[in-house]
Amino acid sequence: MTKDDLQLPQSPGELSRDLSGMFASCSERHDQKVWAVYVRISREDKRRYQYSKDTQPDEAEAYARKHGSGTVVLYKDWDYSGKNSQRPEFQRLRKDIIAGRVDVLVIPRLDRLYRNLESQLRYIRFLKHY
Repeated sequence: MTKDDLQLPQSPGELSRDLSGMFASCSERHDQKVWAVYVRISREDKRRYQYSKDTQPDEAEAYARKHGSGTVVLYKDWDYSGKNSQRPEFQRLRKDIIAGRVDVLVIPRLDRLYRNLESQLRYIRFLKHY
């Protein structure tokens, strides 16, 4: 994948169109597919409500099971920032996607992937490519 393949959407409408096209294939049968669940928390603050280390994986896995997942593989990065991709489980997930071992990716919130929009969009293009 080259830098030229990473054409970022220029409007919310283009992003919506791209995402709809990417996920259209998700309506087919999933009973034999591998669903990856990625969760991340940079730090846990007990004083504020947030997706906790218990809540994130449980809710994401429940979503996958409810929607007909075959196998669910959990990728957890605790105490890692979303500002870059230097996270061990995130890198393992990336390698598994490239190797074709992941069919569907579930994340509790989009900011669990990256904290900035440009990186998120680049990752969506990566997912689209594979």
